[in-house]
Amino acid sequence: MPDINLPQLRQRVINVLSAREWFRRTAPSWAPPLPIRVAECEALGNGTDHRLALLGFFGISLAFEGWDYTGHPTFPCYASALLAHPHTPHRLRDDPELKRSFHPKSLRGSVGARANRSRGIG
Repeated sequence: MPDINLPQLRQRVINVLSAREWFRRTAPSWAPPLPIRVAECEALGNGTDHRLALLGFFGISLAFEGWDYTGHPTFPCYASALLAHPHTPHRLRDDPELKRSFHPKSLRGSVGARANRSRGIG
């Protein structure tokens, strides 16, 4: 049986649950709960619903940050940055409904690049 670092595990669980609550308070009304399994995020990111695809990328970005949401942009800011990033899939960047809801705008720190790297896009 592998060694389990209980303090690290406890902190990760706290981070995940805190991120999920933060997302619930700041998410668009249409959004389901924040996915917390990478496989679930990937399924959303590869799905046909473009809004949920953005949510999948958002979840992967948070997971990549260890679920520490304190330095992460809110979903609307993140979605705007992702739509402005040149390596974001065209199906998302060219979606007129997404562009109306989340005006493409780059953010400092290359948030979109970080999410794309974690997905192998950039």
